Amino acid sequence: HLLVEAIRQLPDLDAQVALVGPDWYELEYTAKLKDMIGDDERIKLVGTAGDELLGQLYSGCAVFVLPSDVEGMSLSMLDALAYGNAIVTSSIPPNRNLVGDAAVVFEAGDVDALRDALEEVFTQPGRMCELRKLAVERSKDYDWDGISAQWADVYDRLVD
Repeated sequence: HLLVEAIRQLPDLDAQVALVGPDWYELEYTAKLKDMIGDDERIKLVGTAGDELLGQLYSGCAVFVLPSDVEGMSLSMLDALAYGNAIVTSSIPPNRNLVGDAAVVFEAGDVDALRDALEEVFTQPGRMCELRKLAVERSKDYDWDGISAQWADVYDRLVD
């Protein structure tokens, strides 16, 4: 809802917004989102997306936005890093820890700060390119083969 509010405050923003995630268990919230979106044709509720559609969305994404107030280590944001998406995310510790300096971070829950962050990324093409490069570099910190090897090493030392 915070992203919808921020986008609605940017009527001249020429962007399509895909809200992705399961909506079947939060019918009331989904109805609220639909009401907020109204007739704004830029914003689409995608709902649950399979791997193929997710790959298409990440590949065609200009900016990945995660405005959550509560989150663990977000696998969707990890995917966005690996796809080289420019990222805008809230300031909660798990998000900050995951992205490091590879994102524009706004104060969680602050719709005006989110709006300003979106304006920054969309109106400065150089900034978007910089964020894309930083995302790819940051994603290299999360190489699952390397992480698995590190865990195996820890277990081996504990057994010894």
